[in-house]
Amino acid sequence: MPRLVLAGLPFRTLYQRDKSFEHYFNTSYPGWTATVQWSERQASLAESWEELKPLIASLGGAGERDGEDGLHILAFHSDIGSRQKYRAELMPYHRLRFLDTALMREWGRPPFRHSIDVAVAFEALWREHIRPTTNSHPLLLPAEHFRMTQTSRLLWQRSAEPQSEADIADIAASLMSFCNECLFEQEYCDLDGNRFQYKGPFHAQPQGRDDWRFTYRMPNGFHYDVQPPVGKQKVSVSGRSFNDYVNAYPNGLLRTKPP
Repeated sequence: MPRLVLAGLPFRTLYQRDKSFEHYFNTSYPGWTATVQWSERQASLAESWEELKPLIASLGGAGERDGEDGLHILAFHSDIGSRQKYRAELMPYHRLRFLDTALMREWGRPPFRHSIDVAVAFEALWREHIRPTTNSHPLLLPAEHFRMTQTSRLLWQRSAEPQSEADIADIAASLMSFCNECLFEQEYCDLDGNRFQYKGPFHAQPQGRDDWRFTYRMPNGFHYDVQPPVGKQKVSVSGRSFNDYVNAYPNGLLRTKPP
């Protein structure tokens, strides 16, 4: 079951004014494990982040199952300049969405609950149409090593931060078109003809957050066996040529034997 966290709400300002919302959030979203992670005095992830770190680190351990659902954080964080720091730590492994801090003025009133309900519904829509559910999903590909059009390359960024329901629909259609153009049986072919095969076997220990992409838990050691274009002996990836195997991992790591 996916984990849903509402984070960064200032405890002293809001909780003492209305204690009911925490129970509402924890119990009102079937299909989610939902919790509130408070900050102390202001809308900030800085304080709650230290408490979120153990949860993030625990995901992807040896006890997790392939395909396990990941973490969705809906965050109130007033310092816009530092938001990128948290994006870099959490994405593209899990989901992080910043909410408008002005919404806190509605705390304890129906507009606040409605806005959170809408945000959770948006996350559910993202899961339905964009989130990977199998090892064949294109968003697991290491985009930096798979040569494609610039329009296709932008799909990784767009999938991480869609802006609207219409955007989600457009991204889903674009991902389907990408598969129709590049996916053949159990391999993706890039513009150079390199064949990224994902059938396994995979052999490695859990890697923590690198076992995750877009809240999808990949098998331990998941990677692509990159084969040369049909009729050629060498693989050329990211400007480098190899005459032996090339394993490409979703996090961009290449495991190779140079020529």
